[in-house]
Amino acid sequence: MAVARLGLVEILLKAAQRGRGLPQVLSSEAEVFATAWTSLIRQDEAIVRGVSADDRELAVLQIARELLTDNRSLSVPGMALSSLRSDGILISYGRTKVWSTGDQFASDVLRDFAVARLLVREGIRVLIVHRLLAGRFERSDFSHKHVFRRLHRIQLVR
Repeated sequence: MAVARLGLVEILLKAAQRGRGLPQVLSSEAEVFATAWTSLIRQDEAIVRGVSADDRELAVLQIARELLTDNRSLSVPGMALSSLRSDGILISYGRTKVWSTGDQFASDVLRDFAVARLLVREGIRVLIVHRLLAGRFERSDFSHKHVFRRLHRIQLVR
């Protein structure tokens, strides 16, 4: 695999530094994603400083959700955010951070991976439900009538 994005190389180096090593073959960005997610976000399923892999993943997914929906009303409890900042996944607080509206990923690659994982896990419905709750969907927003009927049947729209 020819790595066109230097950010991918940096992510792989960080994953390798964690001690687990890298797979024999990385033939796609999807394999880089799986390797990085397992090592950097989920910490190879270890509980580190009292923070579980699930807590870290939920925190990252919440930040990705905020990016997609521009809804910053939900907060992430516990030590997950400080753990992610400490590991360089999120930007640490500093003097300029006080002007930021929320947590930010340390790189565009990590941000892209988090958004991809959110969409894999929850699908496009994360955007649809947000728009429905915000009252920004009209019947005309649906290009296929069967999608609207299906949402109507599960009582997401009226």
